[in-house]
Amino acid sequence: MPVIGWFARVLSLLSMSIIVLFAIGEGPLPLHLTRIELVLFLFFPLGTSIGSLVGWRQPLLGGGLAVSSLSAFYLLHLAAGLRFPSGTWVAIFTLPGFLFLLVGVWGRARGE
Repeated sequence: MPVIGWFARVLSLLSMSIIVLFAIGEGPLPLHLTRIELVLFLFFPLGTSIGSLVGWRQPLLGGGLAVSSLSAFYLLHLAAGLRFPSGTWVAIFTLPGFLFLLVGVWGRARGE
């Protein structure tokens, strides 16, 4: 499982780098976001990125945080009556979280 763990780490760096580039290109975030968009931002990309960072040391916790943040992001979209995010990019940026979760579950099953 070490290969998947390292793959998750590399993907997390790539994913967070792209998200940072998007954030820099958009300018100061709080100035043009509505309240609901700000809450959504806390789940994705902030919550998923924090989960990916935590996953470097604690894969199960970090993966769980990233996947939970993604789930909350989608559920809040539905609850707020917003247009559901089309495409798979949000889930692709959270792929490291799913991999960390896999590594953590596998490690726990093996007693690591």
